[in-house]
Amino acid sequence: MDLSYSAEYERFRAEVRTFVDEHWTEQDRNSSPAPDGQAALMGQAVRTDDRATQFRLQAIERGYLYRHVPKAYGGSEQPYDPLKSVIISEEFRRAKAPGEVVGQGPSMLAPIPIPMNAASEIGVSTTRLSPNFFHSPRVTL
Repeated sequence: MDLSYSAEYERFRAEVRTFVDEHWTEQDRNSSPAPDGQAALMGQAVRTDDRATQFRLQAIERGYLYRHVPKAYGGSEQPYDPLKSVIISEEFRRAKAPGEVVGQGPSMLAPIPIPMNAASEIGVSTTRLSPNFFHSPRVTL
């Protein structure tokens, strides 16, 4: 059984790698904490500075981050593809580039009101969310 990626997915990997290499510099990589270090275990490896935000916005525009979130809410609205998600994660991690902010906010807020088209019913603004929205400890709805 051959479990290697197909040529289509290898082309996608090359596309993601090129994007990351063009938009996340060596200086950016050297200023990021190690993704496998103590900081990552304590949640301190998540960068929310202006440079990381700029990179995330570019990655959203290209369809690499917040793929499950509609464009109207600040996501990239891409079809579900677990292999592409893994490739994106691998390439971002390789380059120490900021990926999606993971936590209860994005894990619980986006999947519930958005598919139900009920954002306005619970008082969530329908304006685009910042790529760092869910990381902020002072988010109010």
